[in-house]
Amino acid sequence: MSTFKTNRISIAEFALFIYAFVTVFFKTIPSIGLYTRYFGYMLLIAFAVDLLRDRRHLAIKPLELRLLVPWVGFLIVLFYHGLASPELRSIVFSLIQTIVLFILCFRLMYYRGRAEPIILGLFCGFVALMPYVLMNRGMMVSTGGADAQQMFFSVSGDAERGMNPNVMGTWLNMGLSLFVYLFVVKRFHIRSRVVRVAYLWSLLGFYAWVAFLVLIVLGSRQSQIYFVINSVAMIVLFTRARITIQSVVLSIGAATFLSIPFIYFLVNSPFFKRFEEMYLYLIGGNTVVDNSIMYRIDMIIKAISMFFERPIVGFGPYGFMLHSGFFAYSHNHYAELLSCYGFIGASSFIALYLSIIYMSFKLVFWGWSGMREIGVWGLFSMTGLMFSHMARPADTDKYYYIFLSVVLAIIAKNYSQYRRG
Repeated sequence: MSTFKTNRISIAEFALFIYAFVTVFFKTIPSIGLYTRYFGYMLLIAFAVDLLRDRRHLAIKPLELRLLVPWVGFLIVLFYHGLASPELRSIVFSLIQTIVLFILCFRLMYYRGRAEPIILGLFCGFVALMPYVLMNRGMMVSTGGADAQQMFFSVSGDAERGMNPNVMGTWLNMGLSLFVYLFVVKRFHIRSRVVRVAYLWSLLGFYAWVAFLVLIVLGSRQSQIYFVINSVAMIVLFTRARITIQSVVLSIGAATFLSIPFIYFLVNSPFFKRFEEMYLYLIGGNTVVDNSIMYRIDMIIKAISMFFERPIVGFGPYGFMLHSGFFAYSHNHYAELLSCYGFIGASSFIALYLSIIYMSFKLVFWGWSGMREIGVWGLFSMTGLMFSHMARPADTDKYYYIFLSVVLAIIAKNYSQYRRG
């Protein structure tokens, strides 16, 4: 998507804007968030209208086919669980709808050559969310409510239905990653200085807002590290240094040398303490550690053992929560995929991740001007996303699929242009 297409916005793109806004804003309000699925139906209808108006949407190119084939296996696994477990049919139907929307969103952005409508929808959703976040933070301080590190309150103030800090932190970082693309990478292709400056200040304002939430309010460790990854991506893309194999090697060497003081402070921080306790629990059998450490390790071990019980198709959506005895998710996306969807379902996600990383590497080292920045952005986006999976699963998160469809469309579109020369 190194070039803009100037044709007018389609009905489906406008519906994408609304859907993205609703997914972010309404999901944090329990009384309204339950109805977001109906906006998914609206989006499906908009896609159908666009298809009737322009049949070229049906033409699937070889690259698109290769990227989407693995998801056929995932859909087969979902259909199997829907037929085998009547109690899961409503959940399976909702997840199938989400996967279909993921595929259609990717195809629309790939075909139209732009991702701006959906990214702007997410941006508006987060901006509209700001007053509610500040209000809830004020409620927590004034009423002596739950600690911010334990539960991020929803608008209702109901802690049991509030937004988990890991979830909210991951959402904010995914949004920041997409806005880095829109406000930094695309800024280089805009001629108007006024618009470029407006893009820059919009990004810096949102960056400050995310920093406030992630570093002060939420207290989620994995979100803070994800935020650092996004910050490094911004610095690299702002400098627009020439990216070669030699410069990458020199950068790694310089970063290693300069990070010695940082490593010293890191080993004395709560981050390192948690990893140290995890090691002592796994290797030394030490039980005098944070209870959450033991709890999460035991859940991951249980998820892996469940995978060996049903290695092909797993236990189905929310299978770990329903069959493990923990009555919670496994706190690890990869373990959750293995236990819930088996080898077939997990391989669909891994194949897609490896495809994005492969195409991004191609753009970084062999793409021409403009594509290299997009390749760097793709690598940072996937690094942050894959790291966030270490703390929470995302297989049923609609916002996760929106983010993934945008990254896939942007990288695949530029890779196809690179292949054509």
